Amino acid sequence: MNVLALLNLQPCQVVSYLNPICRLPEVNQLHIVRHTPVPFPSEKIVWHPSGGGRAFFSVRRLMKTADQVLRNTKIDYVVAINPVPYGLAAWRLARRHDKPVAVSLIGSDYRYHCHAWYGKAIHAVLRRCNAITGTGEEMVSTLRSWGIDRESVAVLPHALEMERFRPTKPLAERKYDAICVGQLIHRKRVDLIIRAFSQVLKSRGQARLAIVGEGPLRGELEQLAKSLGAAGQIDFLGHQNHVERLFNEARVHLLTSEVEGLPFVMLEAMACGCVPIVTRCGTIEDVLVDGKNGYLVAQQDYQTVARRWLTLLDHPDQLAAISANALEVRTDYSWAAAEAVWQQIFERVSLRRRHPHAPHIVPSTQPIGSRPHRLASQVGAEMVKAAK
Repeated sequence: MNVLALLNLQPCQVVSYLNPICRLPEVNQLHIVRHTPVPFPSEKIVWHPSGGGRAFFSVRRLMKTADQVLRNTKIDYVVAINPVPYGLAAWRLARRHDKPVAVSLIGSDYRYHCHAWYGKAIHAVLRRCNAITGTGEEMVSTLRSWGIDRESVAVLPHALEMERFRPTKPLAERKYDAICVGQLIHRKRVDLIIRAFSQVLKSRGQARLAIVGEGPLRGELEQLAKSLGAAGQIDFLGHQNHVERLFNEARVHLLTSEVEGLPFVMLEAMACGCVPIVTRCGTIEDVLVDGKNGYLVAQQDYQTVARRWLTLLDHPDQLAAISANALEVRTDYSWAAAEAVWQQIFERVSLRRRHPHAPHIVPSTQPIGSRPHRLASQVGAEMVKAAK
């Protein structure tokens, strides 16, 4: 079986999402259409760079490149990550070439596009896809409420490289009391972490915090740390290629974003034994149970972040117990877990195409006469008509 994938994503996320497909023995080749190739540990990968540029022209090139692949290569299945523009493009191309298509929704894109004013157009297209995946039960329930058949929707866990993200050092021997990993941009609200840390220092004067990442707000955040008297206890480490090593130098992982989907960084930290303290946003609550495998706090509430953080530092037994619970993501979010979902999707859709009248096998709930691609034009007909 040959699979065609359309996506963008960060390089590490490309591998996390697509490697479980590569690992399936029935997959011979995975053709990837992306603006540029990224390092990928599999000989099954065939890259088809589409180039970058402005949004319209980038999507146009994406569509043309993918269309050429479908014309010149035997492709059995089309996969897209995120509905706009990749899901729309994949659906249009799969329809043109009579191929089954699956669209994966990963969080922030789902929150933004599927709930926007043009969301019903996206819902209509998704109802015509052979399979849809979401990151957790809350998202899947919402997808089904849009009229997407329950048999065509599956929970696809984020897949982590567990050999890389694993605990290698006991909590008591770790250098940092907490770590924050991410871009230093406004929506990540790293300023709240620094403010929470200044509160922690009043009780724990020797506490240390690592901030990993780069961004336009770095200078402003460093100045904030100085103004709060915390600069000497914070290490701004910039971009790091091996964050797993730093997770194993921290007891607590902090994330105070305003907007997230289901952040990989949280799962990676948990897989290394860090206890997460994170804001309620995106689909985080599909994973995190407050007080069991981490702590959930309201957005912008850095005082509660500080209190939860101090509780963990003051009670090592509680820290160890919650850390042990956090490590359960190693089972639920492994490559093997994602492989099993993709295998079920491919088998189910293959059976449906061989036996179109079989019950409970990804039936379409959208009447043919409604022509959802007309609705899709509300979000830019160019995206689904560019390749002709």
